[in-house]
Amino acid sequence: MSTPSRIPSRVLVAMSLAAACAVCSPVRAGEPAWKPQKNVELDVIETLKKGTPPLSFGFSTAAGNASHIALAQLARYADTDPRKLRVVVNASGSITATQVAGNHVSVGVSSSGSAAAVVAAGKARLIGTLANRRLPRLPDLPTLGEQGYEVVAPTWFTVFGPKGLQPAHVAYWEAALTKAMQHPEAKQVVESNNWSLDFVGARELPELLDTQYERLRAMLVELGMVK
Repeated sequence: MSTPSRIPSRVLVAMSLAAACAVCSPVRAGEPAWKPQKNVELDVIETLKKGTPPLSFGFSTAAGNASHIALAQLARYADTDPRKLRVVVNASGSITATQVAGNHVSVGVSSSGSAAAVVAAGKARLIGTLANRRLPRLPDLPTLGEQGYEVVAPTWFTVFGPKGLQPAHVAYWEAALTKAMQHPEAKQVVESNNWSLDFVGARELPELLDTQYERLRAMLVELGMVK
């Protein structure tokens, strides 16, 4: 017997955008902007384990969000208490990228677009992406999973409907949304933002969201934000 979903309403369809978020670190004075040996393990995990130099982490826009949870997951890989991370919560990813470029924070999580200018200026480097697969416009930037750390920060766009919808209604909207996401303008928006789109149907979505709920709640408990 299947377990009832935590989702209270009938799901129509979900459009799941694999996050365009990336992890970036500063380029020190006299250091080349591109150093292949720099990665999440050396820049984050090993430094956290040693405890020196102390790291600080910037992200936007709220404590407990997907970026914060991703950093908490990295802390676990380093056997570090996620609650003891030194974090700075910013109003935007652009502010985070600027802080990284100015060496005001050690590591930042932002969209790849927000970090593009400081990376192009040689003041910061991208060391990994928090997505299930490489970003379309950054094919050489490995995911954290490829570097050995199963850490992602997905961005969700979901469409719900009220209880009692007939299967024909659900099928209609699922087909309509599928068609809309295949429209050239929709594809252009996805590509220009360096996103990758995963389309999840009404039948599969409840189990997926329940799994994500349990994962996110467990990390929020570790962060001391949920009892």
